[in-house]
Amino acid sequence: MAALVILLGAAWVFKPSLFQRSGAADNQSAAVVALLSAPEGSFDFGTISMTAGKVTHKYALKNSGSSPVNVTKLFTSCMCTQASIATQNDRRGPFGMQGHGGSIPKINLEIKPGETAEVEAVYDPAAHGPSGVGRIERVITVETKGAQPLELWMVAMVRP
Repeated sequence: MAALVILLGAAWVFKPSLFQRSGAADNQSAAVVALLSAPEGSFDFGTISMTAGKVTHKYALKNSGSSPVNVTKLFTSCMCTQASIATQNDRRGPFGMQGHGGSIPKINLEIKPGETAEVEAVYDPAAHGPSGVGRIERVITVETKGAQPLELWMVAMVRP
């Protein structure tokens, strides 16, 4: 038991992020990964009705760098959520949760320097039935070549 406590303590000192939630759902400041940024890193739908149908939100992305960003993957944290990504000339998706309904294909979508893209999130509050009532948090992950993934958060209070 003492060895386990020492091991967990060492893990905390050397890798505290393993024990901390990112807090992105509460952070209204810009989410930035390498040169791809999302000015709105999280969105709150507020209170929504399970019976009123799907809700949608669009997140703006921008490549503020001087070289192209290659988006390789886009996926969601739950089967109740789907996401698509689009540039001015190309649209990919919708994509869902990894491991459910097959693997998430590689996107290989290039966002040129100065170009914007849009991630459209669609959440179905009825997907979980009556057990899905209450506060929900979902994440859309945007993976790019050579950078840490960008997480786009959404929250809602689901009512019957």
